[in-house]
Amino acid sequence: MSANKRSQWVPILRLHNKFEALLFSDVLDEHQIPHWLHRLCDESLGSLWQSQQGWGILEAPTECIEQIKALYAQFSVPVHDAEPSPDPGIER
Repeated sequence: MSANKRSQWVPILRLHNKFEALLFSDVLDEHQIPHWLHRLCDESLGSLWQSQQGWGILEAPTECIEQIKALYAQFSVPVHDAEPSPDPGIER
């Protein structure tokens, strides 16, 4: 395949942790969307880097950006927005 026919892969999302990355990767697999997870890791700083920069970055072809962002918006609905608290005195 020639270089001008190949899709350009770009960073699309910064993922917060390993679990979010793996679950959202499964969602993209179900929709047959090509993607690649790039873990941000610095051995000398350990988890300090991840707490500031996030777990990693999701990259995908440019033509998939809108579809991925739409799926991520559905995927990342906070729990307190998705369902009401059974006890009004409990904050989530």
